[in-house]
Amino acid sequence: GTLKLALPQNVDLNPIGVRNVGAFYLQSSIYDVLLTSSANWDAVEPALAEKWTVSSDGLTYTFNLRKGVNWHDGQAFTAKDVEFTYKLFLNKAVGSYFSKNLLTIKGAQDFYDGKSQTVEGLKVVDDNTFSITLTKPSAAFAFSTLTQHSIVPMHVWKDVSADDLTKPATWEKNQVGTGPFKFSSYQADKFLELVRHDTAWRGKPLLDKILFVRVGTTPEAIAAALEKGDIDYAQIPSTEID
Repeated sequence: GTLKLALPQNVDLNPIGVRNVGAFYLQSSIYDVLLTSSANWDAVEPALAEKWTVSSDGLTYTFNLRKGVNWHDGQAFTAKDVEFTYKLFLNKAVGSYFSKNLLTIKGAQDFYDGKSQTVEGLKVVDDNTFSITLTKPSAAFAFSTLTQHSIVPMHVWKDVSADDLTKPATWEKNQVGTGPFKFSSYQADKFLELVRHDTAWRGKPLLDKILFVRVGTTPEAIAAALEKGDIDYAQIPSTEID
């Protein structure tokens, strides 16, 4: 069936510049990350990277990417998509909220400052292998950093200017991911519909659709919508529990 959720007050469809928690829920349905946190948030688990190793000095992370993963449009996911995504995060003109967390990557600061066209610490080894080298060890890198970044397709966005990537309207189309649900339709301030991606690498999702609907912006309105069955899940304040 269809899971109905409240449409976030400020819909953020930009997986590169995402800045709010509601957008994380939305983006994680469409896109995947290299690594993901466990359900209890106490461990790091495989996602697009099915396994990884860390060098003895704690500086280089080598990721073995899943084979046979396709984007929603049928094109193959490769390590070049990963490199492209992280360079987008580090493009100052794109204005990503996440860029500051990636400046410990070797060469990232010079790239961010426009002093270099490459990032030395990002390396495509082959189609299914990718490595990241840091300037200093970081205990938080795998858990707090890599689990947050949606990987986007190079073939869709490579020719789009940084200026256009900062515009919300740009992301209201071409939402192509590898996640369990595909972008279907969106009407601003009304609804956003995602449909099942039958060949998702995790397997066919049990839901047919996820429908985000506008039910109001106040806690009272959202609680009322939940009570009436207009939505199936919501976070409500303690004052609305009774």
